[in-house]
Amino acid sequence: RPWWRTLFTRNRVSVLYCTTTMSEVHTITQDGRAFRCGLLPMKEMGCTPLYKIVFKKGDTIVFGGKEYQQSVKDEADCSIVGYMSERPKKGMVPFTSIVQGSKVAGYVFPTHKDSTGVSLLKMYYSRGRCDHAAVATSAGEQDLLLSLGDKKHEYYFDKPIGSIEVSPIEGTTPLFRMWHGHHLNSTLAAKPETIDTLTSQGYCKVRIEGHIFTSQTFFTSPLQILYHEGMKDSAASCDPKEVNTYTEQGYIIQGIEGYVYH
Repeated sequence: RPWWRTLFTRNRVSVLYCTTTMSEVHTITQDGRAFRCGLLPMKEMGCTPLYKIVFKKGDTIVFGGKEYQQSVKDEADCSIVGYMSERPKKGMVPFTSIVQGSKVAGYVFPTHKDSTGVSLLKMYYSRGRCDHAAVATSAGEQDLLLSLGDKKHEYYFDKPIGSIEVSPIEGTTPLFRMWHGHHLNSTLAAKPETIDTLTSQGYCKVRIEGHIFTSQTFFTSPLQILYHEGMKDSAASCDPKEVNTYTEQGYIIQGIEGYVYH
């Protein structure tokens, strides 16, 4: 299995994203390969915490499971930064730590071997505009948060969609957020033909939110784009059940723009 290693190493800083219900942790190993914890609900049965452990002497940072945290809690500051599955699920690999003698502490999902980091693609929703907006960058979130306080137009976090690569790697293409000023509609596009069609309809590119795979690889799911003609609203999802719910509400599937970790 040349795609991954399962050793998390010392002196590596995690990239952390948290909401009130979901947690995701990314750590880069010394050879540049990345792992992600699999968006496990914090209160789900069968989850075990992943601790960030900062030793008081030397500021050494390591990551470990509950057993290791208990053994060093008197000499280190420990905080939960994510959750792992106690039992392997499809596609997961063991999480081990060199500080725990390579003992398996839990199970996580791996990312692509060339990954330099991933970000969470998040869906926001404006009740006033009846508009969904998907973003993965801090700049994208800032655009939406500027609306807070304007009850007619403000956006709120709705749900996570999946994780996407921050930087381009082999097999990926940029994922653009596009905006229609007249319809006040935000959508995502990655395929050149989709971008051309949207541009001809009056959409413009806002920014690159990240990079998605152009073909399906391990641990990725299709990113489907949907559109509601009456509300002039676009939505995106990787969850077949969510897609069915959208279609029952009158949305039409526009197609698959690419593939994301999900």
